[in-house]
Amino acid sequence: MNHNLRQLIGMLVLGMLFTTNIALAQGSFTLSKNADLSTDDRAFDRTDVLYILITAQNIDYADLDKNEFRLKPSREGNDIETAFTNNFDGTYSADLDLSMTDPNVAKWEWRPKIEDESGHKFEAKVDITIGVVGPDDEKDNSELEVKGAIESLGVDSLVVAGVTFFVDENTEVLNDDPIPFTDLMAGDFVEVKARQQADSTWLATRIKIEDGEDEDELNVTGPIEALGTDSLVVSGVVFFVDAETQILDNDNTLIDFGALMVGDLVEVEARLQADSTWLAKHVKLEDGPGDEVQVTGEITDLTDASITVSDVTFLVTNVTLVLDNDNNPIAFSDLTMRMIVEVEADVLADGTLSARKIKVEDRQDDEFEFTGTLEAISASDVTVAGTLFMVDAGTVILDNNENVITLADLMVGMLVEVKGTTQADGSVLATKIKIEDLIEDEVEVTGAIEALPDSAVVVQGRTFRIFSTTAILDNNNVPIDLSALAVGQVVEVRGELLPGDDLVALRIKQEDTPDDELRLVGPIDTIGMDSLHVLGTAFFIDTNTAILDHDEIPITLADLVVGQTVEVEAMIQAYGSLLATKVKVEDVSIVSGNATGMSASAITLLGTTYSLTATTLILNERNALIDVSALTAGQYVQVRGVAGAAGAEATKVKVFASVGTVTAVEDAPGNRLDMFVLEQNYPNPFTPSTTIRFTLNRQSDVRLKVYNVLGQEVSTLVSSRMAPGSHSVTWDARDRAGQPVAAGIYLYRISADGQSRTRQMVLIK
Repeated sequence: MNHNLRQLIGMLVLGMLFTTNIALAQGSFTLSKNADLSTDDRAFDRTDVLYILITAQNIDYADLDKNEFRLKPSREGNDIETAFTNNFDGTYSADLDLSMTDPNVAKWEWRPKIEDESGHKFEAKVDITIGVVGPDDEKDNSELEVKGAIESLGVDSLVVAGVTFFVDENTEVLNDDPIPFTDLMAGDFVEVKARQQADSTWLATRIKIEDGEDEDELNVTGPIEALGTDSLVVSGVVFFVDAETQILDNDNTLIDFGALMVGDLVEVEARLQADSTWLAKHVKLEDGPGDEVQVTGEITDLTDASITVSDVTFLVTNVTLVLDNDNNPIAFSDLTMRMIVEVEADVLADGTLSARKIKVEDRQDDEFEFTGTLEAISASDVTVAGTLFMVDAGTVILDNNENVITLADLMVGMLVEVKGTTQADGSVLATKIKIEDLIEDEVEVTGAIEALPDSAVVVQGRTFRIFSTTAILDNNNVPIDLSALAVGQVVEVRGELLPGDDLVALRIKQEDTPDDELRLVGPIDTIGMDSLHVLGTAFFIDTNTAILDHDEIPITLADLVVGQTVEVEAMIQAYGSLLATKVKVEDVSIVSGNATGMSASAITLLGTTYSLTATTLILNERNALIDVSALTAGQYVQVRGVAGAAGAEATKVKVFASVGTVTAVEDAPGNRLDMFVLEQNYPNPFTPSTTIRFTLNRQSDVRLKVYNVLGQEVSTLVSSRMAPGSHSVTWDARDRAGQPVAAGIYLYRISADGQSRTRQMVLIK
């Protein structure tokens, strides 16, 4: 790497941090004993509060994967772990009462970690002291290691990450081989090792030129999510193309940009422009369907003839080789749910994946992570999907907006993500518990019964639990007993997807449909070039597939959005794959508020009356089934409604609070009820405009704003007091000055009654 390029890299590196360990952060931070952050401190008293502010503009704050920090003692003792408050402007803050730290330890290491789903991260290791340093404190602050760009050079000194280092005749200077100190240039990315002198200055013992990250270049591989006239979206990033962009097929032959299609797997190399957009230098098609596929992940579904790994389903035949983790052949029946496996497969002509080899992989025995339902809570542990997790003072507990809450704020029935480690005694200690948002959960499947286990029915590989409230009907809508059902019969099952992927059957009805046809209603999991997954089931799309919006108007596969509820009708092909004959977007509404009217057959909410039927699922706040007689006017409820023949019909009613308790619940920390529902914009991606819908549960002062990915405000769409009910706003992709904005990723955020929600949208041109 030449000096000019290194100098450019050096100027792009922002605020490299320094500690007694190598700093890994990309951004800047302040640690202070003052709430106004007027000082940057490293020494604290135990009576102080530690105030923290991190600035990390490279991280997508609306799509965080990790948000945590830890205080680690220099010797034996308990770590302190918690999370930052996401300020939704590229900054993250926290305050920590230091009186809770171990009084026997003075030297601590602060380790923050913030990372988004795209892998952009902020990490650092910083030594601080809390109280008086004693003889038992182990770390030596007289040594320092720093990585960063050279900010300035003197005759016998250099400045890196704001620290001045002096050099003498014993300082070792390297660029692989030894070089003179005078060969260094401002902007060079270096690692400096130093020791502190008696006068508190730092003397460099070693300076080595490093290859820094070239932050103005980006390399991304993934399916094309959207295409514009001069742009494409891959992995959520908008790349522009010009006359110099090389477009290559998978044989490295030049092709036209117009030959690319949504869903194509491509590798994109791009450079950051002066206006902060990405210009693609190369776009290369990667091998896709018709070749080979390799997937490693957790087994999420098993049937006699298929295996699903990381939401990808593979057919298993008599020639599929199955191996254990020592490469010894085993039977397919030896595989179990949640095993980690590597699958190698061929893509057949109809798009079906046929497994050639399945190999069991070793799982990290000391790490545990999954998402499931909270089944039990005590003062020292929680049970999630049948697994007991111990909880201690170091367990980070977050709500669905990454805000820190307490164990007391959790409730049985919540959907949570748990990360934990296995202890020496075999127990699992939760390191993090995070509340997850519930997804659209109404499903409907029509197909042949594959099995009838106790109190359940299996259709199209999905097991529906049967309760006493489940209505079982023959094809003339006459009630029948469960014993009248038999394997091979075609039935329509309407169900509810509860947290933890449990399916509850609301109604099972015998159908006269041929057993080679399938009908399914549920949320879209993923969308491919010629396929989509709904409720974990893969459907292939061809030119004869009718794709319709909720008004029965024809649209294309590219118009569909992950998370939308759709009705899919399909034919079962010879190899067992499913070919969709029709895909229709369903018109579903989810509203919350205080019920203003209630009867045994209807509930009124926000001016709309929803009919209650025998198949309406009624849940309490712990997701337990209750009877319609438990509903009363004034309760705070969430209703899922659909358009029925006689008007709005409630498919689910969830009760959050009884009469007279709403205010108390709202005021309890961590238990505030949602004052609004913010929907995903439609269409998305969009051009030239998009509609944002939201529902208010009471009269509120509302602000709806659009931000760019740097957190800068682009436009204010709403700033007024609004009545309860459903509202929609159209954004024409213009800023506050009325000027068109560039294609790219934007965030829209609604705030009302002290609550806020943020979603992401993509503008293409």
